[in-house]
Amino acid sequence: MHFAAYFVYGLSLQVFFISLFHNKEISMKRHIVFVFTIGFLFAISDEVHQYFVPGRNADIFDLLVDWCAISLSLLCFKTVCKLWEITIKRNR
Repeated sequence: MHFAAYFVYGLSLQVFFISLFHNKEISMKRHIVFVFTIGFLFAISDEVHQYFVPGRNADIFDLLVDWCAISLSLLCFKTVCKLWEITIKRNR
């Protein structure tokens, strides 16, 4: 469940940052750092929150799964962007 949620969250963060900076050129590296930092900080805060909820516990494995999901969302998004650029260049 964590993987699916954080994968979608990672994609959502990427769309947010693209729409936020659509008039400004930011490097892909900076984009990745923004998404990864915000996503991972949220994952940490989620685990801290779960520690204080009765019946729930904080788990380092959940944090690792969240990290993997955010990383995969970055990889998938970058791949889709590259394919999109190739398709546009071919159609010109």
